[in-house]
Amino acid sequence: MKTMNPTRSLRSPEPATRVTRIEAAMAPIQRLLRDRRGANLVEYIILVGVVALLALGAFKSFGGDLKTKIGNQATTVQGINDTAEGAQP
Repeated sequence: MKTMNPTRSLRSPEPATRVTRIEAAMAPIQRLLRDRRGANLVEYIILVGVVALLALGAFKSFGGDLKTKIGNQATTVQGINDTAEGAQP
């Protein structure tokens, strides 16, 4: 049977007990950090995000030029259509 030392306070645990409590509290966090399930999913999500950012950047920088070229082609097609309609008997 273990006897208690009356000179020790019940509020201040022994250093070994304090370390054990800290280790017990850190155990779930350590398990979470070691867990590798879902790591591939996170990598794919990051990759999709990077591709989306690159696409947005490309559309932003080339968007004005692309809109101008599409407008020019539409005008050309409309001109060809008007010419074809005027040539019909």
